Amino acid sequence: MAYFSAYANDSLTRGYHELGAAVVAGYREALQLLDEDRDATVLHAAIDGMSGKLLGLHQQFDDRIYAIRIGAGVTGQDISTMLNTSRELYLSARAWLLALREYVAG
Repeated sequence: MAYFSAYANDSLTRGYHELGAAVVAGYREALQLLDEDRDATVLHAAIDGMSGKLLGLHQQFDDRIYAIRIGAGVTGQDISTMLNTSRELYLSARAWLLALREYVAG
C-alpha cells in the first residue's frame, strides 16, 4: 500500500487513499452500529448495505487500474500487484463484515 500511495499515477494514488479511507470509515460505521441498541434485522440490513457499498468501491478502483497503460514506468507486474492488493483489501473488509453479521446474529 505504501508503494502505491506514492505512485506516479495521480488517479491511482488518489484511488488508494479513497479506498483506504472508505475501508476505515466502514469499520468505524460497523463498530458504531454495535454501540447502538438495534434489532438484528436492522443491523443485518445495515451490514448488507455496507457490503454492497464496499463492492462498488472495489469495482470502481479496479476500473481505474484497468485504465492505466503499461509504459512510462508502469509495468505489467505493477498492474498485477495493484489488482491483487485491491482484491485483498476488499476480501479482508468483506470477511470482517461477514463475521460482524454472524456476531450480530448471536
